Amino acid sequence: MAIYPLPNAKEAYARANALYPSLMRIVRFVVSGGTATAVNLGILFVLTHLFGLWYLLSSVIAFLGAFFVSFTMQKYWTFEDDSTSRLRSQALIYLSIILVGLGVNTALIYSFVEYARLHYVVAQLISGIFIAVMNYFSYKHLVFREAGESVQTGSIRSVVYVVSLGAAVILFGFLASYRLPENPPTWLDEGSIIQVSMNLARDGTYGIETAPGRFVSTDFLTTSFPVIYPVAASFALLGTNILSARIVMVLFMGLLCVLSYLLIRSLAAERKRTLSLLSLFLLVTFAPLYGHGKNVLGEVPGLMFFVASLLAFHFAQKRPELWPWIFSGVLAGLSMATKPIYLFIIVPSALLIFLLQRKYISLKNIYAYAAGAAAVLLFWFFIHVGSIEALKQILFAANAENSALSARLLKTGTQFISELQPMYFLGLLLLWWGSMLLRHWHKVEISSAELYAGIFSAVNFVLYLASRGFYRYFFPAEVLALIFLPLALYQVPLKKYRAPFLKTCTVFVIALVFFQGYQTLFHSWISEYKDSTRSALLSENLRDIPKEQSVFFYNVPEAVIFLPSRNYYQYLRYGDNVIRGGENLPLLFAGNPDFVLVDQKFPYTEKILQLYGELARFDKYVLYEKTPR
Repeated sequence: MAIYPLPNAKEAYARANALYPSLMRIVRFVVSGGTATAVNLGILFVLTHLFGLWYLLSSVIAFLGAFFVSFTMQKYWTFEDDSTSRLRSQALIYLSIILVGLGVNTALIYSFVEYARLHYVVAQLISGIFIAVMNYFSYKHLVFREAGESVQTGSIRSVVYVVSLGAAVILFGFLASYRLPENPPTWLDEGSIIQVSMNLARDGTYGIETAPGRFVSTDFLTTSFPVIYPVAASFALLGTNILSARIVMVLFMGLLCVLSYLLIRSLAAERKRTLSLLSLFLLVTFAPLYGHGKNVLGEVPGLMFFVASLLAFHFAQKRPELWPWIFSGVLAGLSMATKPIYLFIIVPSALLIFLLQRKYISLKNIYAYAAGAAAVLLFWFFIHVGSIEALKQILFAANAENSALSARLLKTGTQFISELQPMYFLGLLLLWWGSMLLRHWHKVEISSAELYAGIFSAVNFVLYLASRGFYRYFFPAEVLALIFLPLALYQVPLKKYRAPFLKTCTVFVIALVFFQGYQTLFHSWISEYKDSTRSALLSENLRDIPKEQSVFFYNVPEAVIFLPSRNYYQYLRYGDNVIRGGENLPLLFAGNPDFVLVDQKFPYTEKILQLYGELARFDKYVLYEKTPR
């Protein structure tokens, strides 16, 4: 095996700049902006604290210093514009963009805090990302545009593109952050995952606490460490509350949108901006993205890792080294570890894509990909699963009720002719698959990444037919169909009537965007619960319980995060064969806990009324307090 010497930093930078000029320009943009921010804060601190200057005057001087650094670095380094003929006009336009950005940033933060009820730090983060995107394209096409680029043509299109991209970012930011702690309401699965993250952040214990100091393993949970670790880190940094947990999910959703945008942009041979932008709008207006994504669950993070794997897979085919294949495999492994449904889908999909592409993908690349995925899955097994029996339980959680296959096939098959969401999903799949079949028939090249995603969606569709029929089980394939739809329609091999066909497809996709947006705002899971107050009510009723008094949670794990103390017992039932904390029930029936929180499905109401009296009834819960004997 040949050993290649490590290049020095200058050579590595030059090589990366030659291979990935657009990506490196973005890196330079971020570094320049970060440097300017550091200069701003540094000057402000030095002048105010060391020289005793009035803080407002220090702030003005710091702004001017940061402006000089930012303009100089962006002009001469980021965009490599060495011209001096337009220096004055460039500086004025640059300053104008910064001032406009300041105004937009203020308006966005106010809107997010006052109307979306978002924490001001999160609001600033979302707004800052939008302003950064807006500034980048404004600098590129309005301030430091290349010689010969017409303001009347290229720049106008660029402004339309920047405004459209900004609209997509703002729309996503609003929908993803709207009443984040409340919408959608928290529930059993989310509560279980949050509890593991809580215990990991507090004690370093990867488990669920069913009684003070007594933990049970997570071998029954179908969402694993790629979600649990980031949420635990958020708890450690921001505090243990539901907002801190869901901020992580907003980041996962945002990464999914960004990676999907980059994937389509990298696969499109032409019309990159239009196709990637349409794909992005289809995704950010899709209600299930927020319905499944705002709760702490594994569907969106798992899909995010798979889309990242597809992007790495695409770039790996252009590189001679093995590390991109290993990296793509690691990302696929993270997807499979996040949610077992991805394990069922990715393994056969990967085998098929490697079989179909065996002429273009070498065995050593396949082994590298498999090694990366296997390393993550091995870690997942030892950290989260722990035994073969637990592995079987996790893998077959989709049919925990052990219902007959014929009954499941009948139920899911009927959904595709009687329910809107499955019918919409099937229509998207048929359009995408139809485009790929036509391209294959006419010998038009289909990228390996799209073929991989297409096989993934087909396997997901087949598995859904054999499932219990929950919509979230076909969520990954539906999102992929949305992401690839604009590219698939554009690449339909038509020679005759191509122009009117493309115009019709553009109108069709835009109509889908508006249809989805309407559904999201008025007829979706998140719109149905737009006024939910479950989290606030749980906090209001549990926060004042004294630490020395114990609480029994009967199958309501989502409520535990709202109790300030750790003096609690739990009974958890996820199915006939998945019960945890059963040994605590005698304590409940003996009247040992001071309080009992149950939901409206609680089967032992008459039995405990001999020991407890109803204290409060709210949302779907009933809180009981022990009566004096």
